[in-house]
Amino acid sequence: MPGRFGGDVSSQQAWQALAQDPAAVLVDVRTPKEWDQVGVPDLSSLGRPVIQLDWQRFPPDERPQKFTAAIAAQGVTPEHHVFVICRSGARSKAAGEALAGCGYTTFNV
Repeated sequence: MPGRFGGDVSSQQAWQALAQDPAAVLVDVRTPKEWDQVGVPDLSSLGRPVIQLDWQRFPPDERPQKFTAAIAAQGVTPEHHVFVICRSGARSKAAGEALAGCGYTTFNV
């Protein structure tokens, strides 16, 4: 099943989509240090967690495969819409594109 990278969306657009689609997920690909110092998005009012998965922890040449396997291990399937977030948008875009290449529909927040 081919995936699709839906490009950039604003944080407000991502929030609306997450609120309206119970199968949508938010993946935060920043580092543990960033999570500690800046915090993690709060989806508790939607009754769901944020998946925290550091994009940089995977070796560059193995990122797409290992990252996708780690996402799948969290119970996320290609049927979910995946919103990916980081500090600047570069890591989240790369992660979103990698997931799209493996059949997921993704958006860069």
